[in-house]
Amino acid sequence: MRQTQWLIVAALAVLHLCLPATAAKAHKPIWAAAATPIEGHCGDVATPAQRIRAPDGISEVEYRCINSDNNQYHLRVRAAHGPWQKLTLNPSSNPDLDLFGSDEVLWTPDSQGFFINGNENGYTNYLLLYHRDTKGWHVYDIAAKAQRDMVRLFPPCKAFNRDDEDCKRIEKDPEFNMVGIAWTRGGRGLIVMGEVVPSSSYGGIMGAVEGYEMDVRSGEILARYSARELKAQWQKAMAWEMRIPEPPAYGPAQKH
Repeated sequence: MRQTQWLIVAALAVLHLCLPATAAKAHKPIWAAAATPIEGHCGDVATPAQRIRAPDGISEVEYRCINSDNNQYHLRVRAAHGPWQKLTLNPSSNPDLDLFGSDEVLWTPDSQGFFINGNENGYTNYLLLYHRDTKGWHVYDIAAKAQRDMVRLFPPCKAFNRDDEDCKRIEKDPEFNMVGIAWTRGGRGLIVMGEVVPSSSYGGIMGAVEGYEMDVRSGEILARYSARELKAQWQKAMAWEMRIPEPPAYGPAQKH
């Protein structure tokens, strides 16, 4: 009976994903309602560079495909009328990431930073934050502490129907979905939505959601939001209708 109940919960989670699917480029924001969608991607037909201007009307970020055969992208930014600076595409914690699935950009209100929401394979998402200081522009893994916090909130090795080997890997190196929703505190804070990847390999915690307000400079967690709190307070900033997930299920592991 318990197995049947969990399978029903898993099916419902897949049908009602909290984060939207990203199979097609719709030329409109997918996650953050105020973001600018990235429209040019590598393909058979070359596309021109896309420049996304900041609120100051002068600073801008440029996103361009430079090799369609290998899905290689070029990202650079300039503040005011200063020189262009080529940006590192990946934080050191994720050296294999490229911009193949990047979908949208949202500048800070003060034009001193922006984030990119992207999708790697159709159901796992990533979030990159770029911010400017006196030495130039830098990329940050803004969600690193949120990832560890979600391991604490939704312990993978206690999930019902888990795989004991998979759960140990997830605990050590979590890769939950993370997307930016909205800036707070004039650009010093960022609302982030974290979601356990909606895959059966995560067992009874698949699809679980937690929201965060992150400090942009330190990466510290300023506030936490349950799924219901996140929807109640930030739905207007989302580009999709968020659904409340089923509660996580904890219990025995899979039987092999």
